[in-house]
Amino acid sequence: MRKFTHNIQYAGYALDIRDDEGELSYDEFLALFNGFPWGAQMTLREKMADGCSATISVIDEESRSTLWVSVRGDDKMPTYILGSIFVELSAIDPLRSLEWKDLRLTDNSEIVSEAFKRFFRGDFSGLYEHTRKLESFDPSDDYDQPRLTMPN
Repeated sequence: MRKFTHNIQYAGYALDIRDDEGELSYDEFLALFNGFPWGAQMTLREKMADGCSATISVIDEESRSTLWVSVRGDDKMPTYILGSIFVELSAIDPLRSLEWKDLRLTDNSEIVSEAFKRFFRGDFSGLYEHTRKLESFDPSDDYDQPRLTMPN
């Protein structure tokens, strides 16, 4: 059985600070995601000069891949940012790995929930198919929004 761990960054945390929260299942993630104070975190972040936006990251300990969700906008119109980091061993050098990173935007929490369901099942190709038509996001093009982080 696959093991998943997670961490949380709250609004304003330094970019390299995370609260390691331990193992969790998909159902526990869903409860955390749905109960997370996204609106309050967005409001708090808007008042700060530095730091990151609130982010929940889930790490697949078997593949070392990560799927995370962050938020931007305001508490009335939040936009979720889905970030994925997939790790593959290099076929040329088995001591090296390759990372594939992707950032997507959605205002639909059901899309986020489904993406994480596929991630927890280890269905990375299904996750890709589910998110590839979402708007791509490049944080360097978004200077007026809070800074985002790429979890390790």
